[in-house]
Amino acid sequence: ALYRDRLLVTAKIALKPEDASLERSQKIAELAEEILDAEGGQPKVVFAATILGNLVLNSQPAAQQKASSFQGDSPSAITRKVLADIGTEKEVTDQVCQIIEQRINGESSTDLDSKIVSDALMLVDLLEKKALLEEAALERLVDSKIQTETGKRVAREYLLSG
Repeated sequence: ALYRDRLLVTAKIALKPEDASLERSQKIAELAEEILDAEGGQPKVVFAATILGNLVLNSQPAAQQKASSFQGDSPSAITRKVLADIGTEKEVTDQVCQIIEQRINGESSTDLDSKIVSDALMLVDLLEKKALLEEAALERLVDSKIQTETGKRVAREYLLSG
């Protein structure tokens, strides 16, 4: 939790995100933590990839994500700067950048940390769309999009009445 909080503060200073984006990042991190507790995984990698992935990718227009980006730096460069500011190990930073790059490129991974990040992001997306979807549609989305068993349990807990 201490690392997550330091990361949020440092990212807020470095990226100056909108409040809504920062709140969304906090919610993603909370959901990721719930999945991490049951599935295992590396907390630093998961927290950094969820928080920075959301903030870095939402700090720039989608058309610019692949080419040039926020303040002229690539998402990986921004991520590396923020993680260096809080003394994150190089190995962790490399893994975080790999997960973020995979998300930008629409690639999936069988790596547990990547699955947890993906599930936490998908859960937040589903929570934001909950009011617009019928329960049967939500159930299908949970089954098809959430990769970990804990992610599916958490999704049902938050999204479905049964």
